[in-house]
Amino acid sequence: MLFNNQVEANDVINELTASLALKEKEIAVLKIQLLNYQKKGAEFEQWLKKLHLIY
Repeated sequence: MLFNNQVEANDVINELTASLALKEKEIAVLKIQLLNYQKKGAEFEQWLKKLHLIY
């Protein structure tokens, strides 16, 4: 048997759930960072257009 008892199985489930929650938070932070980089990129593109360096 994989687990000796229900308590051990529940402990593993709790650890996995906590780990998943942490990963979900990390993904949310990365998504925010990506949006910020995209915004900065768009601002930089507009600045280049104002300088007539790109069209």
